[in-house]
Amino acid sequence: MRITKECTPENLELKKKIFGQLDLLADNNVILSSSTSCLLPTKLFTGLKHVKQCIVAHPVNPPYYVPLVELVPHPETDPCTLEKTYALMKKIGQSPVRLTKEIDGFVLNRLQYAIISEAWRLASELMG
Repeated sequence: MRITKECTPENLELKKKIFGQLDLLADNNVILSSSTSCLLPTKLFTGLKHVKQCIVAHPVNPPYYVPLVELVPHPETDPCTLEKTYALMKKIGQSPVRLTKEIDGFVLNRLQYAIISEAWRLASELMG
């Protein structure tokens, strides 16, 4: 098993271009992964020949302090791709969490934004 992980800026067209090129080079033994923090797998991978091998592996930053990584499949992602990615993340010391489907903002971002928003409200109340 091999994995190719893309880590470019959050630019949908750039990521789609890169995955389009990777799709031409990939064989059936490669997992194509993005570290996007907000772009849905359907936006990134739909129409690719190897879509069954595509997954989002969204890490928390910095990953060496918070080893959580959210695995988000495309609706056509093969369950084996999800399991192989999960196993690889465990092997390298990450704590992967499997999502069964994509959701806007992913779970981690939505929870973090709720906590940050409440922290700002509390700070505002306490300060004045």
